[in-house]
Amino acid sequence: MKLNPKLIMSIIFILSIVLFITSCGGGTPQSVLDYNFKQGVAEVNIKFLDNAPPDKIYPLSKFKIILELDNQAAYDITNAKVSLAGIVGDYFLMEETDKELDPLQGRSMLNPSGDKVHVDFSGTSGQPFANAKEYRNNYFLLLKYSSKMDFGATVCIHPRLYDMYDSGCKTEKSKSFSGQGAPLAVTNMEQIIYPSGVGAEVEYRMLVKNRGKGKVTLVTFHGAKLGGEPMEECAFKQEDGTSLNTAKFNEKKQEATLICKTFLKDQSSYLTTLSADFSYDYVLEEKHTLNLMR
Repeated sequence: MKLNPKLIMSIIFILSIVLFITSCGGGTPQSVLDYNFKQGVAEVNIKFLDNAPPDKIYPLSKFKIILELDNQAAYDITNAKVSLAGIVGDYFLMEETDKELDPLQGRSMLNPSGDKVHVDFSGTSGQPFANAKEYRNNYFLLLKYSSKMDFGATVCIHPRLYDMYDSGCKTEKSKSFSGQGAPLAVTNMEQIIYPSGVGAEVEYRMLVKNRGKGKVTLVTFHGAKLGGEPMEECAFKQEDGTSLNTAKFNEKKQEATLICKTFLKDQSSYLTTLSADFSYDYVLEEKHTLNLMR
C-alpha cells in the first residue's frame, strides 16, 4: 500500500512536537494531542507573493498575479473558486480570470498547519491611453467556497427550576462563545426551560453569526443532538415568521437564530452535551490595483 506523503510528513511533525515538549519538561504528549483546533475565529488567509504583481507594470510586458491561499480554519473548504473581476482588457489582457481549486484541508491533528496552495494568473500589459503617463486599474479579488462548522457545548438540564432540594448542576440562561475555528460561529446561546406536571421541555436559541473578513451567503443546518439524542424540532427563525433549515445572509445582516426544542425524560438536574452541525457558503472580496506606467 502506497502511503500519502502529506500524511507521513504530518505524523513526523506531530511526533517532533511531542518529543520536544517531553524533553523540555514543558508538558505531556497527551496535552499536545488533545489540542482543540475548533476554537476562536479562523478562515482562509490570502496574500500576494513578492513582485506578483509588480508595483509598476510597463507597456507590452508580461506579468503574473500569484496568490497564496492558507486555510487556517479547522475545516476543509470545497467548491473553491478564485476570480479577478474588473480588470480592463485593453490595458491588462489576462489569459484567464477564474480558477477552480481542489479541496483545501483545514487544521487538524494530522495536518496542524492546514493546506496552503499557490494560484497564479498570467497577463500581458497594453499601452496607457494617448499621452497618459500611467493608468491605474482597480479590480476585485474574489474567493468563493463552501465549508462547515461544528458547535458543541456542555449544558446543565434542570427541569425542576423551583425544587430547592435538587443539589445538582446550576443552569445558565445564556452562554457566550469565542468561535468554533471558522469564520461562521455560534456566538451566544440561550436556554429556556418550560416545566410542567408531566414533563419539561427545553428550548435552545443559538445565535449563528459571521465573524470573518468576508461575507456568508447561505447557512444550512444539518442536525442537533442533546445528550447524544437527536433534537427533532430545530429550525432557523425567518423574518416572515416561517421556519427553515437554511438561512440566507445579506450584506447588512450577517447572522441568524437557530431554535431547537425537545422534551425531557429525566426530571432531575444533570450535565450533558449539546451539539449542532452547519455548512455555509462564503465569499471573500478584496480590492487591489494594477499600475501601468509608461
